[in-house]
This record gives sequence, C-alpha cells and structure tokens, in this order.
Amino acid sequence: MVLTLAASWGARTTTDEEENGTADVLLALPVSRASIVSMKMAASATTLLVVLGCFGVSLGVGARLLDMDIALARFLTTVVVLALLGAMVGSNAALVGSLTGRRTVALGASVGLFTALFVLYSLAPLVTGIERINPFNPVQWTLGATPLTTPFDLGYAVACVAVATVQSAAAGWFFGRRDIAN
Repeated sequence: MVLTLAASWGARTTTDEEENGTADVLLALPVSRASIVSMKMAASATTLLVVLGCFGVSLGVGARLLDMDIALARFLTTVVVLALLGAMVGSNAALVGSLTGRRTVALGASVGLFTALFVLYSLAPLVTGIERINPFNPVQWTLGATPLTTPFDLGYAVACVAVATVQSAAAGWFFGRRDIAN
C-alpha cells in the first residue's frame, strides 16, 4: 500500500499539470519550478504521513484488542520505517516523472524498481550470492530492519533520507529544465 500510494503521489508531483494541459497556467506564476516541485512533494509527504499515522494507530489498537505484547515504540518505529520507504519511492517516481513527463511511466518504473528490490531482498536468504547486495538495497534498509522486533537503525534511516533527498533535488532540477511546451 505504501509503495503504490507514495509512487502515485510522487509521480503526480511532476506530471499532473502537463498531462492535464494546465502546466502553462502553473508555470506562469512567479514561482520557480524547483519550488513548485518541492511544495508538491512536501504536500505528498504530509499526506503519506497522515495515512501512516492512521495505520500506526490502527495497528496499535488492533494489537491491544488481540492482547499482543508489542511495545508502542515498535509501532512508532514501523511507521517511521514505512515513511522512509515511502519517501524513497515517492521521490523516485517524481524523478522519473520529471524526466519523462508521463505519470504512468513514472508510476510503473518506480513501483517496478522497488518491487524488484523487494524480490531481491526476499530471495537473499535463499539464493547464494544475493545476500551480498542487501546492504545496498533500500528495502533492506527499511523492511529488513524488522521494525516490530528490533531497535531503530539510525544508519539505515540516514541512508534512506539521503536517497530521498538526492532524488527529490534531481527531480526539481530536471523539472526545471524540461520543455513543457509540447
């Protein structure tokens, strides 16, 4: 759910107006293209955080109703880890969207990439040799940290933020240089 929501919202940050034919109106405003992308990405991230907050609350309530003994800090860690995954997926979709101008391409490429990374992460314990790439796999940084059972890994969190920041900056940069007149 997080993967597709984040990819969809990320792709829309750089492609919506162009596909709807309203880019000329938006880009005529006295605001830089990079500012437009950063504001739209911040709005997408905020929306994702609200959804994840609701998920965290429902997870906590459900665990209490079922008498599961899981610390509240673990639920918070799970929500943070999913937010980090969403930030990477969303910024990736925004980057692909800023390069192509097509929402479907950005959505498909981002979901496809992170699905492939998830498959590699899942196969690592079963296939010899794949486990060597897991330290470089963003899915390992998030879901592989097993947030419900182990403490928060600050190193992986910093890596996730760095990837999302670089992709977001690149999305703004490429969007600022795209010819949207077509």
